Amino acid sequence: METLDNSIESIRKDKRFFGHPRGMGVLALGNFCNSAAWGAFYAILIFYLYAPWMKGLGFSHGDAAMLVAAMGVGNSILGIVGSWLADRVLGMRKALIFGNLLKAAGMFMFAIPIGSQGLARMFAFIGLLFLSFPIMGASNYSLTGQLYDRDDNKRRDSAFTVYGIVNSMASLFIPALTAQIGLLNYHIGFAIGGVFALLYGLSIFVTQHKFFGELGAKATRPLNDVEKKRFSIIGICAILLVLGVSILISVFKFVTFTEVMNTISGLAFIIPIVFLFNLFHKKTLKEQDKKHLKAFLWFYTGQVLYFLGTTLLSTSVLVFIDTKIEQHFFGITIAPGSIQTIYAILGLIIGPFILFLWNKTRLGNLNTVLKYSLGLFFYAVGFTCLTLPAFIFIINGRHSAMWIVAFYLFVTISDQLLGAIGFSAVSKLAPVGEETQMQTAWGLGGTIANGLALITFQQLQSVNEQLIIFPVMAVVFLCVFILFIVNIKRISQLMV
Repeated sequence: METLDNSIESIRKDKRFFGHPRGMGVLALGNFCNSAAWGAFYAILIFYLYAPWMKGLGFSHGDAAMLVAAMGVGNSILGIVGSWLADRVLGMRKALIFGNLLKAAGMFMFAIPIGSQGLARMFAFIGLLFLSFPIMGASNYSLTGQLYDRDDNKRRDSAFTVYGIVNSMASLFIPALTAQIGLLNYHIGFAIGGVFALLYGLSIFVTQHKFFGELGAKATRPLNDVEKKRFSIIGICAILLVLGVSILISVFKFVTFTEVMNTISGLAFIIPIVFLFNLFHKKTLKEQDKKHLKAFLWFYTGQVLYFLGTTLLSTSVLVFIDTKIEQHFFGITIAPGSIQTIYAILGLIIGPFILFLWNKTRLGNLNTVLKYSLGLFFYAVGFTCLTLPAFIFIINGRHSAMWIVAFYLFVTISDQLLGAIGFSAVSKLAPVGEETQMQTAWGLGGTIANGLALITFQQLQSVNEQLIIFPVMAVVFLCVFILFIVNIKRISQLMV
């Protein structure tokens, strides 16, 4: 036991990676690879799904968007299971290794060129299923915390700052590169994402004993023998059920695509509602906690709308760029997936500026509810920037890319307000001992948003039909903004 304590102590006092433990360098590389893998994948996913066979899979624009939203539902719901597996069964390191192997396998399913459209679509369904199950959960961030003593706040805070930097670096270059390659061959682009996922898992596997010692090697709260038996049976039954449904869909055609999407959208509403109901009816809640939860519901409504906006960023907005926005500049064709790099660049510029305003000016003293409300307003302005070229300034050819730049500008400002302030409000409003439950409920807002997206795309299949989404979103964001402004005093009192 003495040796184990010394080993952990020496790891935590290590400063060989720019003043940090060497394990921090491995996890920073992992964050880069994770952002690169997902950035590469999403930069071409929807285009591959609706591109004509044999360049793509030949889905309609609506069905392609539904598949992306369905994967979002799976990630939100199964993310809870993934975090549970990491905490109770695998441990952080194994969760990172197996999770990235599963992610790589899912992306490589898309990278395999297949001569049959039916078989290619089946491989895509399997790939999306793999990618919908994030086994690693939040293991990267949890393992990062293990590398530092509890009072080592300075190095721990700077570690998460480094993650933000490497994530931004990956978001700037990899998606743009993959999107340009996708103009020639989508399969190569998916393979790039799979390779980055493998690098993430491999980096942990190779360095785990030398750089981490016993940290993250075992489950933090392992199952006892009775629990192992019970959950093993549940796990086997779940796997058999998924395999059975997959066979019914792909081989015997017993279940239609629409029926599967309807089931997923139903789960997207049922699971978060049940979770919220249980959270709101805990017997340990005090009267003040109940007031805080009422305030939480206000923010939750805005956050579901915000999550819906982010879902549209990787679906309808990309389709709009692909079909309606000018992509030829100085004789060079810019892939639609590359144009979204503007979003990442604006984030790097506007993020520090907003941080300066909050920390160095009187704007930091603005009411929390007002700050959040402004985020809703800027999102309304952003969708108005897409509504204008779609319905008012109609031209025969393609629209100027400046409309997209304006949209990304306002959405980036909204991200800094809705994202950061939302998480801060949840932390403040969470009842004692229920912090993790509150953050889980907050994340499930994305599940509801993807469920709404599934219903929307089921009705709006073509590009021109989906254009109506932009003015509707602008009006809804504006209405919710007005509701927040009218009720600022009421919400603020509930937060006290």
